[in-house]
Amino acid sequence: MTLKVNGQPVTEIMIRDEMERLRPEHDQAFREMPAPQREQQLRDWAKENVIEHLLLAQEAQRRNYAVDEGVLASRFAEMVGEESLGEEEEKKLKEDLRLHLQLEQLMEEISQSIAPPDEDELKQYYNSHQEEFTLPEEVNAGHIVFYINQKQNKIQAYQKIVQVEKRLKAGESFEQLAQSVSECQDWQLGWFRRGQMVPAFEEAVFDLKPGQISGIILTEYGYHIARLYDRRPERRLPFEEVRAQIAERLNQERQQERLFELIDQLKEKAEIVEEDD
Repeated sequence: MTLKVNGQPVTEIMIRDEMERLRPEHDQAFREMPAPQREQQLRDWAKENVIEHLLLAQEAQRRNYAVDEGVLASRFAEMVGEESLGEEEEKKLKEDLRLHLQLEQLMEEISQSIAPPDEDELKQYYNSHQEEFTLPEEVNAGHIVFYINQKQNKIQAYQKIVQVEKRLKAGESFEQLAQSVSECQDWQLGWFRRGQMVPAFEEAVFDLKPGQISGIILTEYGYHIARLYDRRPERRLPFEEVRAQIAERLNQERQQERLFELIDQLKEKAEIVEEDD
């Protein structure tokens, strides 16, 4: 099978390289898909990406952007470092780098052609995407734990946590005990929200009041005693705090739309030929 884009060949190596670049995220996203179908879809997507990249590269060359030779030399030196290259290899690498710099200028031209969102658009996005800017309830806690593992069975771990509970009730410092006896060196858990800890531990901690110490908690890891230090209720971030983030997101969306429009235009005019060898 021979594939050409405006007369420029698309090699199997180009498609394979793009497949390997896409594979980690693609295989994770479509892990439930049967392997043969997943591989074919990956190949189709990779081939399409290569075609689109070639079309953009050809357009960048057609526009004949000027490349700063100083920038080219600097980038080349960064890429090569101390490596020694043959004359042909060096020439090819510089050609590829020159094209890459022209593609950067094409992307910059697309970016500059887009009007930034105005204040009304920013506020409209903020008001219609409240869930994106709402932080869930969070707690700040610490814990003392004795693990159940190959070195220590359930009874041994329980006997240790019971002794700690007695010492706490007798007035000893939670923090000093956590530092001296807990089997987790990082006993200070910091801020976390629901869904970040194992359910049994999470349920017990979120039921505490600031300053309160829990009873003994059994999880899949072992026996714990937790202390809640502080709690932050669910809250919505103020508009001014996320204004720049929204502007950046809308700009990126518009750049992507403009890029897709350009690719569609280039495809309409392109001669893309795929023939059996």
